[in-house]
Amino acid sequence: MKISNHLGTVAPLLLLTLLIVSHHGTNGQCSPGDEKRAEKATDLEQSRSRLYKGESIFTLRLLDAINTATPNENLFFSPYSLYNVLLMMYFGARDTTEKLLRTSLNLQWADSKTTVYEAYDTARKSLRGRFSESNAVGFSSADKLFFGRQIPVSTCVQQKFADTIELLDYQAQPEEQREYINRWVENATRGQIKDLLEPGAITRNTKLAVANAAYFKGTWQTKFKAAETNKEIFYVSADQQKFVDMMHVEGTFSH
Repeated sequence: MKISNHLGTVAPLLLLTLLIVSHHGTNGQCSPGDEKRAEKATDLEQSRSRLYKGESIFTLRLLDAINTATPNENLFFSPYSLYNVLLMMYFGARDTTEKLLRTSLNLQWADSKTTVYEAYDTARKSLRGRFSESNAVGFSSADKLFFGRQIPVSTCVQQKFADTIELLDYQAQPEEQREYINRWVENATRGQIKDLLEPGAITRNTKLAVANAAYFKGTWQTKFKAAETNKEIFYVSADQQKFVDMMHVEGTFSH
C-alpha cells in the first residue's frame, strides 16, 4: 500500500471557538421538572451513543453548508468545538432559542436537558480517561461560560456547571475582563494561542462570552522519511495543477 500526503508532521492542533453575546440578556434556565427527571434511571451508554450520533449528523450538515457557501475555498474547522459551544448554549437557553438549538443539535431523542447533560458529562469523562500526559497522543478540551454579573444565572445552572460558569464584571472593567479571558485561552491551549481577543472585543454591553478550546498533539505511527520527498502534481482544481513536495511511505497499515 502506498500513501502520498501533502502534509508534514502532525503538529499540535489548537482550536478555539469563542462566541460573544452583547446587548441581549441571557437568562440561563434549566427546563421545568429537570430535577425530578434526574431521579429517573437513565441508560447513560445509550444516551451517549445518541449524543455522538447527533454530533455526527451535525458535522455532516455543517460541512455541506460550508461547502455550499464556499465551494472553491480550502476548509478547516472543528465540528467538535462548535458542537460543544452550541451545547453549552442549549443548556442555558429557553423558549424559541432552546427549540432551535434542540433541533440543530439533533437532541430530539432526549426527554430533558438533564438527560442530555448526563450523556455529555459521561462522554467528557470518558474522553479524558483515554488521554494522559504520558500517552504519545494527547487531547484535551475545555469549555467556559463567562457571564456578565448583571445576568441572573439560575441556581440549577450554577450547580450543574460549577466548573464551567464564571461571572465577570463587563460593565465596570471590560478591558480587564478581555485580558482575563485571553489568559484562560492561553492556559487552556497550553500557551499556543495568545491574545485571542483584540482590544475592544469586550465592551460594557457584553453579556456572555462562550469559549471552547480543544488541544490535540500526536505523531505519525508510521513516519514519513524526509529523504523520500519528491515533486509531484497537485490538483488545485479540475483545470488547475502545479508541482509540490509530496511525501511517500510504503508499508502495510491497519485502521
